[in-house]
Amino acid sequence: MKIKLNHGIQIVFVCFLFVVGLNGFGQKVGLVLSGGGAKGMAHIGVIRALEENGIPIDYIAGTSIGAIVGGLYAAGYSPDEMEAIFSDPSFENLITGKIEDKYTYFFKKQELNSAWVQFKFDLDSSIFTPSLSLNIVTPFQMDFAFMEVFGKADYACGNNFDSLFVPFRCIATDVTNGEQVVLKNGSLKDAIRASMTFPIYFNPIRIDNNLMYDGGILNNFPMDIMCDVFQADYIIGVIVSKPPKEPTEDNLIATLMNLIIEKDKHNYTCSNGIILKPDIPELSLIDFKKALDLIQIGHKIIIDSLDIIKTHVHRYVSPLEVSTKRELFNRKSKEIFIGNIKVEGLNRSQSIFIENTILDKNEIITLEELKLRYFKIIAEDKLKYIYPYLAYDTIENYYEIIFHAIPSKPFHANFGGYISANAYTTLFLQLQYKYLGLQSIEAGLDAYFGRFYNSLVLSTRLDYFRKPTFYQLVKIGYNRWNYFNTYRSFIGSETPSYLIHEETFFDYSLTFPVANKAKLSGGFAVLHVNDRYYQSNVYLKEDIYDKNQFSGISPFIIFEYNTSDYRFFSTEGLHLKIRFDYFDGYEINIPGSTSIINERTADNCSWFNLNAYFHKAFPFSKWYSLGLSGHFAWSNLPLFASYNASKLRSNYFAPTHESNISYLPCFRDPSFAALGLSNTFKLYKNLQFRLDGYYFQSIESIIKNPDYTASYKRYFSRYAFLAYASFAYTTKFGPIALNVSWYSHNDPNFIFNFSFGYLLFNNKYF
Repeated sequence: MKIKLNHGIQIVFVCFLFVVGLNGFGQKVGLVLSGGGAKGMAHIGVIRALEENGIPIDYIAGTSIGAIVGGLYAAGYSPDEMEAIFSDPSFENLITGKIEDKYTYFFKKQELNSAWVQFKFDLDSSIFTPSLSLNIVTPFQMDFAFMEVFGKADYACGNNFDSLFVPFRCIATDVTNGEQVVLKNGSLKDAIRASMTFPIYFNPIRIDNNLMYDGGILNNFPMDIMCDVFQADYIIGVIVSKPPKEPTEDNLIATLMNLIIEKDKHNYTCSNGIILKPDIPELSLIDFKKALDLIQIGHKIIIDSLDIIKTHVHRYVSPLEVSTKRELFNRKSKEIFIGNIKVEGLNRSQSIFIENTILDKNEIITLEELKLRYFKIIAEDKLKYIYPYLAYDTIENYYEIIFHAIPSKPFHANFGGYISANAYTTLFLQLQYKYLGLQSIEAGLDAYFGRFYNSLVLSTRLDYFRKPTFYQLVKIGYNRWNYFNTYRSFIGSETPSYLIHEETFFDYSLTFPVANKAKLSGGFAVLHVNDRYYQSNVYLKEDIYDKNQFSGISPFIIFEYNTSDYRFFSTEGLHLKIRFDYFDGYEINIPGSTSIINERTADNCSWFNLNAYFHKAFPFSKWYSLGLSGHFAWSNLPLFASYNASKLRSNYFAPTHESNISYLPCFRDPSFAALGLSNTFKLYKNLQFRLDGYYFQSIESIIKNPDYTASYKRYFSRYAFLAYASFAYTTKFGPIALNVSWYSHNDPNFIFNFSFGYLLFNNKYF
């Protein structure tokens, strides 16, 4: 009897172990993460809390931000590592499209102009076909970052998502066929990039030659995929999205979200599980600034639901076991070294240019070196889009970088100008042709039209990618400043009320990069300068103006370093420019009827100019920046036939936009030193208030003689002050500014201006 009883106990115990095995040791837990933009940061907290409390994650599926977080976890990233990625200040650059400062190339930047808008177009059988962008954010930075983050996992899993650290699925929308796609193999980076591509914000990508957008369009919470594909025993689902705002006539994003994002029609009954909906405050899609708070919200909802989850999940996996498994998976990956390159989507000449820019023959580079060269290609501004892939070469034991590129439209038209309450209003037009082949070539026309300033410049730029990297720039142009039509810009009683300054030039230069933020240029200009003015402010209609002309050649050397954030009103960065010019030519002076001297003169003349300028902005806080600037000029300028001609050939100090577009004799002398302080207060988003003060000290000044000729005055004999106050609201097209300038020792002292945009001159020599 005793034996039979023991046998019965054994049978019961075995049955108990079998049941526990089914419900514990063999139990598989799936995690489903919804889309929802920045709110998806809560998913990281969910994963962290599950790991900390021994709740296993055997499968994971997600859409959009759920695909990003789930994909990171499946790729072997811990919750701490994910938090570090999203809380890094540089992460904001990925979602805004801003390229990090260290990857911008001053050498490649276009010369500044007054453009507001740009159109890119092609000419096909004489039909004008403009290019319309499908994205708000240019994702060059994001695409490369995805490759950095997910590149190793592709090799570790053999492009099979079931072989990741945790088996993974994500959803994308195939807009070619109008259906959802469950991504289960191939490039993990591409799958996640497709799943999070919200229309209008980001460029779509192609997978299997089909155009892919955000999976949330058709399936924002892939519970059905977890049930049908993985057949998990218990499912933890996390929904961070909420119904989009009611669409209104003036809210494009809300309207798009109502049209695009799948409404809450999920079927939660396919398996035993729990659906969690964290209480998350309303956020924009790309507002990741509160990532840490959102992570904590996700962590809290798991802790609050832990008792319910543990009543169903009997299997325990220790954090150490998870960490060990993750480490073993990550050991399968290969460090990324690039030894080969392939370009798709371009013609052979264009491909060769990119190949030679990225990789030298027999060269193997790191991912960071690749990133530096990748952004050099971006800076060319001749590709509409370039998407990077990594493929591991098992024979050579290095990675191959594959670029799929789309060439940009070759013709560019830029429109803009400067609108002023004073008489400076000027329109701007630029036409460019940009060619990418074995070399990078640009040809353009820049034109300004207005009462005050007229200019026409033809230019050609030829870039060489072979070391040493440099470009040739050739310009032929004409500039004309009509100060008579802007009499309100004249400051001081010594200023003539009629003055026209013209420059005709041929300019040739070679420019070499000096690291990322600087460039060195050398070249020469052939000049013809023509000035017309009356010697006296009192003249009759029949009076004849004086003509003073200079014709000659001017070799020059320019060094420039620039990390400033804006053309004017900069709040951070340093701008340093040193320029040396030598002029050699002859002067012709033709007196008019208001001149005391009646003889026509012609003289040879030569001199040098040295100008050194800097502006450094110190951002002390989010709301305040202090700027320090200086300008030193030195010259052995000879005296010309008249005072006006001598002043016009002199160096000039123009620290503000308004002083740069005005003729101010009080800030013109051959040699001087000037210092200034600028205080910039950020009042609200793009609204700034700026208060500047400058001191100008002439080292060697020019004075007017009674016969309208010029003389040099003793050293340090003259000084002047400039004060400037401005409210400026920065728009995408340019600043809207209300400002006042005060100039000492002049009448009038105050000049007011209300303006929109910038007025930036083409090549200006005097």
